[in-house]
Amino acid sequence: MAEQVETDVCAIVGGARGLSFAAGVAQMGADVTLVEKTKWAVTA
Repeated sequence: MAEQVETDVCAIVGGARGLSFAAGVAQMGADVTLVEKTKWAVTA
């Protein structure tokens, strides 16, 4: 499935480094999309 996403920054870096980068950019006010290869389990 493909969908179009509008974002200021697309981080194609995984793990702690990518998450840290994405969080820092988001704190500066940018809309961030983080692309991760690993399939994380998300529960509500």
